[in-house]
Amino acid sequence: HETAEAAWRSSRTDGVTFLHGDILDHPQVYQDVRLAYWNNLCFPANVAQAVAERFADAAPAGAQLWTLAALPEVPGGLAQVGAGVHLEMNWRPEPYE
Repeated sequence: HETAEAAWRSSRTDGVTFLHGDILDHPQVYQDVRLAYWNNLCFPANVAQAVAERFADAAPAGAQLWTLAALPEVPGGLAQVGAGVHLEMNWRPEPYE
């Protein structure tokens, strides 16, 4: 976290925020988000479900949540679009899609 913040300060990138901790403890981040990236490969299904639901409920229309692994379906919520990229990981024999 500290290294990311130092790089961010040196680049003077406006509109980028780093948070340390559980995203579910920071519901305000969804209110004005336009684009978010989540490296969600190592999170259990219940966490993925909670984050997807929170994003669908609180993010403005048109906001995008980019992830490496597919998210669970959220009724009336997120539209999933695949990028068609297969990623090989050394801890998992089959690629994530």
